[in-house]
Amino acid sequence: MKYTKYGAFLLVLCIGAVPDLFADKGQMWPVPVNLSEPSQNAIIFHNRKEEILVLGTELQADHQVDILEFIPFPSEPKVSIAQGNPFEAAEMLIKNKGLEFVEYSKGLAGPSPVSIVFEGRLGPHDVTIVQIRDISGFADWTHAFFMNKGIVVAASLDAATANAADYMRRGFTYFVFDYVHLSANSGAIAPLVYQFKSKQLYYPFKTSNITGNEGTANLILILPGSLGLLQDHSDIKALQRVSSSLFNWDLSSSAKLYPREIADIVPGAHDFFGDQKIYLQVLRYSGPYYFEDDLLFDMTDIAPFAYKHVLYTPDYGNPLGGNYSLVGNLSKDELADIAEAYKLGANTWFFDPDILSLIQ
Repeated sequence: MKYTKYGAFLLVLCIGAVPDLFADKGQMWPVPVNLSEPSQNAIIFHNRKEEILVLGTELQADHQVDILEFIPFPSEPKVSIAQGNPFEAAEMLIKNKGLEFVEYSKGLAGPSPVSIVFEGRLGPHDVTIVQIRDISGFADWTHAFFMNKGIVVAASLDAATANAADYMRRGFTYFVFDYVHLSANSGAIAPLVYQFKSKQLYYPFKTSNITGNEGTANLILILPGSLGLLQDHSDIKALQRVSSSLFNWDLSSSAKLYPREIADIVPGAHDFFGDQKIYLQVLRYSGPYYFEDDLLFDMTDIAPFAYKHVLYTPDYGNPLGGNYSLVGNLSKDELADIAEAYKLGANTWFFDPDILSLIQ
């Protein structure tokens, strides 16, 4: 069997140049963000109280197979099927906004162990939302789930059960089971949209440990601010908790968005942020699917302005020479946001002197 997934429990990500964290950078050069390569993609909206997670799935197989994917959530999610092509709309925004990465050379009888919260069919997805109460009965429940669909389970569920137990120990009891019947000619499958309450930016990386593979994952972030700009580096430390090697991450520049620009990604998204400013950014992970933790980042102090790379070009004829240059342009509104944020939080966020010179 061969299959490539753009979501569910195979998801991975993207991050990069952060002030002071990459002192020995070697050569650097800007490259446009490109999502056309075979990789795993997700879109995340977060408004400091709730998250909308769009997971796209592309599956391929050389024979018929049934796949049951599970995704843990910190609170009970609402699940719907995406309308139109949200990834195509997001990719168009990324291109129009000119986002760039910087590259470097480098049980017993009793209550049921699983409580079903929702069952329903969303396009090709047979979706079941459950709350796991007793992990000791989870494997038996999963076997019964397949048997009720006339499927004999031949593979061991030990890895999936251990993974679910790890999430339960950390207080994650809600799981979405997405059952897909895959034929030999299956291709792109309509994405699912999950909406749930969470004050933290959340993505369940540890579920990917089940596969033992490696690859690339892109998280398209639409947030009330930009990552990579906190003075205490807590946003980057959140990534280090997921995977300790910062060389596996790339963080793109960001750009300001307006409500009308995200209306085609998820219906109703233009009202999701209220009167908050919103920004588009891409986070990429490339490497082994072995994660030490999930992505959990407190959104309280996220920097409410655009993130742009500032590159240093050495002057090899003068050891004390060299020039810094801004990658990309800042719009009038983005400059205004930086000026406003500088007055409010000069000690909270990092402001590059070359950017500050544009507003002073």
